[in-house]
Amino acid sequence: MTETSAEAKRKLPMRSVLAVVLALVAALAAPCGAEAYQSVDKYVSGGHGYLNASYLVIHETANPGASAYNHTLLWSRDDTYAVHHVMELDGSTVYNTVAENRLCWHVGNGNGYTIGIELAHATNAADFAKQWNEAVKWAGDELRSHGWDTSRLLSHYEAAQRWGGSDHTDPNGYFRQYGKTWYEFKQAVAAYLGSGYVAPIAPTDGNGGTVASSTTTAKTDTSFGGTYRCNTGRLNVRTSPSLSGTVVAGYSYGQTVTLDNWYCISNGYVWGRYTSYSGYTRYVAVGKPTGGYDPNDYLVRVGAAASQARPASTGRSAGRYRIVVGTLNVRSGAGTGYGVVASYHRGQTVNLDGTFVTSGGYVWGRYTSYSGHTRWIAVGTASGAVYTQRG
Repeated sequence: MTETSAEAKRKLPMRSVLAVVLALVAALAAPCGAEAYQSVDKYVSGGHGYLNASYLVIHETANPGASAYNHTLLWSRDDTYAVHHVMELDGSTVYNTVAENRLCWHVGNGNGYTIGIELAHATNAADFAKQWNEAVKWAGDELRSHGWDTSRLLSHYEAAQRWGGSDHTDPNGYFRQYGKTWYEFKQAVAAYLGSGYVAPIAPTDGNGGTVASSTTTAKTDTSFGGTYRCNTGRLNVRTSPSLSGTVVAGYSYGQTVTLDNWYCISNGYVWGRYTSYSGYTRYVAVGKPTGGYDPNDYLVRVGAAASQARPASTGRSAGRYRIVVGTLNVRSGAGTGYGVVASYHRGQTVNLDGTFVTSGGYVWGRYTSYSGHTRWIAVGTASGAVYTQRG
């Protein structure tokens, strides 16, 4: 039986509806990682050696308003600190600048384990909002491409805490500028991946602010334990390594306490531990997490090298100094008793402020780091050996 023209017309709307439904199903079945950002190959360097990475690190350029493209031009002239990727101010483009199997110098001692991306520093909320959305997608796509989850996603600050050799805290300050946190970024990436899993993160964001995590990262280090002298008027003793811990005692200026080798970072402080006479475990805030000993800490190690430092008559003055030895450690104080927080390599330069002291047989020069902390390098030995040259 042949359908009439009227019957055919009645069926057309149903066919149209079915077509729309099928199209919608196809759209929903499309991969959720489809890029909105544009990925552009603009390689500027062959890197500094082979890399087999297992983590992804997020940076920000600390160069407000400078475009990602401008950074590719900069790195093409000097690739010393080129990073694998850089994202544009509004998130529209990601430039791939160093192959992911090549080593970049971007996170201190963690360079050999990490792929990095720099977020160009947006100067208005509209660009930042766009960049944030695209950075979440890019990070999720990158993790997915390697078969990783958010346990492999680190901020520069977290990488510095994990491996040392760097005192940077980005991108935490940049995110805070626009009302966001690193934890929120990691949450957004987890949601984008569809897992809902957010790996624990460092309990402080590197600028003194706490994040939405109750987890503290505890470590054991034989160089941490020892006798410390109280360097402040009153230092609380607590039942847990947190500002929420109950205050049960206190130390006054000049009193000493012997800490064991355990420590953790929580609420923006480094916490040490000891066992009281009554047998209870007690906790005290040693100081801010600067990456090593600091003469301004609340507790200062007895016999620290800085107490022996004296002004040096070196003939040197403020200015740019070039490293002339293979590797030169950066320390948090003027002495080998202070922690190593970074390093310079032969040919790199540093601007010293003109303050020089001798301590432990070395002449130490001082500068202020990007993060605002005072740092020291050995410019030579007291006997005349030279590790740096002016100019």
